[in-house]
Amino acid sequence: MKKLSLLLSGLLLLGMAGYSQVKPVLLGRATDVLSDLRKQINTTPQQRVTGRLMLRVTAAYSLPGKVNFRQSSAAGNEYLVGEIENVPGSSFFIRIEGGRAEGNIILRRTKRAFVYSSDNDGNIYITETDIQKVLCIDYEKAPSAAKVSAAAALTAGQLYSLQSFPNANGCVLLDFDGQYVSGTGWNGGNPINAAPATLSDAERYEVWQLVSEDFSPFKLNITTSEAVYNSYPANRRMRCIFTPTNTAAPGAGGVAYLNSFTWGNETPCWVFNGGIKGAGDAASHEVGHTFGLSHDGRTNPVEEYYIGQGNWAPIMGAGYYEPVVQWSKGDYANSSQTQDDLAIIGNNANGVGFRADDHGNTRSAASTVSISSTGSAFIAGNIETTSDADFFTFTTTGGAVSLNIAPATKHPNLDVLAILYDNAGNVLATSNPDGLNATLSATLSAGTYFISVTGIGSGDPATTGYTNYGSLGYYAINGSVAGGTANAVTTFYKDCNYTGSYSISLAPGAYTVADLVASGIIDKDISSFTVNNGYEVLLYKNNALQGSYTSFTANTACLVSFGLNDSTSSLRIRSLTNQAPTVSFLKPLAGAQYLAPATVAITVNAADYDGTISKVEFYNGGTKLGEATTAPFAYNWTNVATGSYVITAVATDDRGSQSSAQVAVTVTNTPVATVYRNCSFGGTAVGLLPGSYTLGQLQSVGILNDDISSLRVTNGYQVELFADNNFAGTSVVITADNSCLVANNFNDLTSSLKISAIGAISAATVYKDCNYGGYAIALAPGNYTLSQLQASGILNEDISSLKVNSGYQIQLFANDNFTGNSQSFSTDNPCLVTHGFNDVTTSLKVFAVAPVKPQPGLITGISGLQVYPNPVLNELRFRSEQDLTGALIKVYDFSGREVLQAKNVNNSLNVSKLTSGLYIVTAVKNGKTITGRFIK
Repeated sequence: MKKLSLLLSGLLLLGMAGYSQVKPVLLGRATDVLSDLRKQINTTPQQRVTGRLMLRVTAAYSLPGKVNFRQSSAAGNEYLVGEIENVPGSSFFIRIEGGRAEGNIILRRTKRAFVYSSDNDGNIYITETDIQKVLCIDYEKAPSAAKVSAAAALTAGQLYSLQSFPNANGCVLLDFDGQYVSGTGWNGGNPINAAPATLSDAERYEVWQLVSEDFSPFKLNITTSEAVYNSYPANRRMRCIFTPTNTAAPGAGGVAYLNSFTWGNETPCWVFNGGIKGAGDAASHEVGHTFGLSHDGRTNPVEEYYIGQGNWAPIMGAGYYEPVVQWSKGDYANSSQTQDDLAIIGNNANGVGFRADDHGNTRSAASTVSISSTGSAFIAGNIETTSDADFFTFTTTGGAVSLNIAPATKHPNLDVLAILYDNAGNVLATSNPDGLNATLSATLSAGTYFISVTGIGSGDPATTGYTNYGSLGYYAINGSVAGGTANAVTTFYKDCNYTGSYSISLAPGAYTVADLVASGIIDKDISSFTVNNGYEVLLYKNNALQGSYTSFTANTACLVSFGLNDSTSSLRIRSLTNQAPTVSFLKPLAGAQYLAPATVAITVNAADYDGTISKVEFYNGGTKLGEATTAPFAYNWTNVATGSYVITAVATDDRGSQSSAQVAVTVTNTPVATVYRNCSFGGTAVGLLPGSYTLGQLQSVGILNDDISSLRVTNGYQVELFADNNFAGTSVVITADNSCLVANNFNDLTSSLKISAIGAISAATVYKDCNYGGYAIALAPGNYTLSQLQASGILNEDISSLKVNSGYQIQLFANDNFTGNSQSFSTDNPCLVTHGFNDVTTSLKVFAVAPVKPQPGLITGISGLQVYPNPVLNELRFRSEQDLTGALIKVYDFSGREVLQAKNVNNSLNVSKLTSGLYIVTAVKNGKTITGRFIK
């Protein structure tokens, strides 16, 4: 045994190069690797037994593995979990399924890691990598915190039924009550019997509030309900276990595997910290890892976890010591990485996405503030993206207005900037004090006014401040509007008989527990209410309008007789006149073509302003195909024969009203192009219609990476083959049948391609995700309204990156019909988050421009404009990673009107003559534009 330990020591310390020098090691074909593993274990499939096997990690070395858990089938699937013999803190798992492999080997004490992977040809590889890219290690424990023993104001049933976003795309379970874990990568596959968390009920509730606020930008349901967790697909959920049982990572504050959210094998993440902030910050940090996030540290001094500056820290650092803890992309001095946290969590691979904008971003789309007969004002919202700015409106006969705009009451992420406008869009007041709240006060004449709410940074992010990047989350507007036009229709009272310490009036709408508390109504504290004629009130015992409700259409003096006294956690107020639901097609696009026998994927957006959607039915003509009762409302129509079809979607709301939408599609048996695996039109053949095909889209129809050798092309069409994914790298255009691409030096090189009619011009390509990911839509020169974009397959507010062909420019607009804020690009942009324009575009223009001749000494790319101080009084200063000497500096007000222009000399600008308000500043040099925001 001593000899074996020495052998391992030599292997781990000397036998292998650092991971930066190691290339993937080919282990063999999946079928061969599977056969070898089974021979070593020497047991038949389907048995769950331990065994031993050698795990090759380099061409010359293998590690002795001990199998502690096995799950297999004769169909060629194998799942093995174990540890490296005589190496404490080690573990491994490997899953082979359908010719593909995933897994890792962890050697925690020596901080080494290896990952298993596979390619499209069924080959399996192992590669040494940075252990921090596989596992969160050495995450320090949180400092001790005073225990909160006050009652949580919740029953046990309510505490374990919390949901932050019911029916979201993904789910995270905060598991406080203990869990038995077996057969995962933790503890080498051996069981862990985790004890319940040491947190009190009040602390557990507040931890849920903290984590919910951190993930509020996303379509992610933070829940405490096991039943809700189990209702989600295995690859769209994550269990986060709170426990003092730290077997998975002794001495750490928490631990998680990177990218494990989509593994689908019930591998949880862990939190060992106690206390609200220690447990809550660790939970968001570890769940962030499961979405693929790495640590936020510093390069000088060298540290893996940055603990923050001023009152701010990054979630993926160690935020225990600061009150403002946000998602980050490294906008601080000496950051160890600039990973875009928001884009990664919301990307297609994780399947979560961002929440839809809850309020309009312009005065024309403003939501109406709820105002009572006494002038009390209230409305709430959520800032979902860095570029989001919610607008609200109210009308008054004149008088004093006093409004407080406050972020979440517990552990907020949003630093509020609030602006008051008159009906013409002139700024009357701006508020962004030192704290996170904002306050607007003014004496107004009769008229209609507007309020905008957005996230803002604070101070200089290079020293003690932070940018607006992670300034997101919940907020509520409270206050008074003298002479305000009343629209509230229901008044709620603390006690029976319309009495008590508060009476709160609300307008029609849906109100969660956070909204009610922000309005002044304590959770589960309503005893009576009045309601105007023609309206009804729906009272829910659960938060977020979940479960059953009781409807009332008349004044109710005491809820005791209904068994509902002090029971309401959410409610809806609506007119008795039902508004019909809305429904629109996301897929398929109008005029879409498919090859027979086709599978037509149908997805629609359906919503109901004053209720819920009970179902969406799908029809081919008059024949019902199927229905969906929960979002996303989708149906796959399979084996569709050739022909022309009209697909109808009928949405029905909870009161029986219906609306419908239609889209026409065609199924043909004649492809425009057919690609072949072998030369001379041999091997696998796949027919394709006009369109742009990324690697993922090619693989989805059976075309492997680097695997096209010949193709047939219909007369009048062309196929452009690209060596890299997302239409990058070397390319070749094929306009006729080509029996062997060897002659074109393009055999087995294609990773993406485009098919178009000859003569069609592609001037720009827009992408759903950053770094040219997600769907890719090529656009010819022209003006595209929202409906035209949707007809091309581009969703509203869904563009994150773009490529622009030489000689063209693309101008993006925040609103339909080329209105609102806009930004122009004449070169490729890998992520619009940097420009504050991610998921903002509602219309756009593509047009030819005169080519810009490069000048000596000018930069070829600009990224990251930081402005300070912010707010500013007289002199605005800015910095960038690039030289901005001579750049043209332009300043725009929030309506998009240019108000100042100057040539940069010393990275500063005199803004003393600007009126108070929110402004956008751009620096333009050699056709490159970078953008920042500031307030005056």
